[in-house]
Amino acid sequence: LKRSLMELPIIDGFNSHLKIVQDWVPKLEVTLGMAKIARFDRCRTCHQNIDKTGPGGVPAYPAGHPQSAKVSDWVEASVFPQPFSTHPNPDLYCSASSPHPVGTFGCTICHDGQGSGTSFSNAEHTPNDPHVAENWHHEYGFHPNHFWEYPMQPARFIESTCIKCHHNVTELGVHPKFGATAPKAHRGWELIQKYGCYGCHEIHGFDGETAIGPDMRLEPQTEESRALAAADPTSHPGKYRKVGPSLRHIAAKTSSEFIQYWTEIPTRYRPTTKMPQFFSLTDHLGVDDEGQTKKFEAAELAGIASVLLSTSEQIELLKPNAGYQADAERGEKLFVERGCLACHSHAAVPEAKEDFGPNISDIHQKVKRNADDPAFSDWLYTWLREPERYHKRTKMPNLYLE
Repeated sequence: LKRSLMELPIIDGFNSHLKIVQDWVPKLEVTLGMAKIARFDRCRTCHQNIDKTGPGGVPAYPAGHPQSAKVSDWVEASVFPQPFSTHPNPDLYCSASSPHPVGTFGCTICHDGQGSGTSFSNAEHTPNDPHVAENWHHEYGFHPNHFWEYPMQPARFIESTCIKCHHNVTELGVHPKFGATAPKAHRGWELIQKYGCYGCHEIHGFDGETAIGPDMRLEPQTEESRALAAADPTSHPGKYRKVGPSLRHIAAKTSSEFIQYWTEIPTRYRPTTKMPQFFSLTDHLGVDDEGQTKKFEAAELAGIASVLLSTSEQIELLKPNAGYQADAERGEKLFVERGCLACHSHAAVPEAKEDFGPNISDIHQKVKRNADDPAFSDWLYTWLREPERYHKRTKMPNLYLE
């Protein structure tokens, strides 16, 4: 009765519980059109308990999905639905003692959405999947606003906004106090580095001279582009290397047959390879088209092998002393004891599971053998003795084998 009385006209002007709660954060500007305007969020008009904590900093109103619609049951179970619950991580977000107090950061800096909206639809909530969208439409009359540039991030993408500020990303995966605060974003960052997505997709971390996110771009690829970047004091050239190995001396390493075999289906030789497959992707084709495609692909693969081998530069390979006889038993012992298994795995040593370097169980299928001694490979000998002779910037260490 008291709440209903306070909602009456005129009376509601006297400290009514129904009022706009606004967080004013003018320094965290939002770009609308071509203008930067002060950010203000009214999310706490509904989410009034979002920053409320109990003794010890635990959520005062723990978030959950209660089975009952009765408020008394929520209190008894200590489980509260949105918008009545506290943020699930108040030690990290929203609370006054957290690194991101709501009064300083607001809500939309992390969640996106329309901070000025005070209805479910106008706040630009985004469903996490089509089923949720259908339920929202029936229960709340939800409809997306296609004209708002920053719809709220769905739950599955919420960690993506952390990199607006945390450009180095590392602290999102490991933090001495809070642990992994954005493990999904951190894992994505690691995968991009591992597989070299930036080789095709430029991830620019700068808008002019202003850092706007992680900068994941290839380093300049030519002397001219490096000199041009060095001459411009406002330039921020990329720093990432290509993840693939150098092909400059490929003719000394392998044969045309293996290049074609490898390029057609890379996972056939190495299931864990980073190299994507570009050929033999014919499941979507009919029988006639598949036959034609395979015929043309065979010519393309032969052409790729031909150009790589014909443009390969000469390299002086190392050779063992004259008359030296290789000792496979001693080599197996060195392989285990000299640190190879810190990066590589091999079928002969099943307990070794490291995958920083490739599995080299089938390397004999890949490397070129000596014409006068098919049991030996000068290229492999050179690679093990002096890796940088073949690839100047290889990650393979020189183990100073004698």
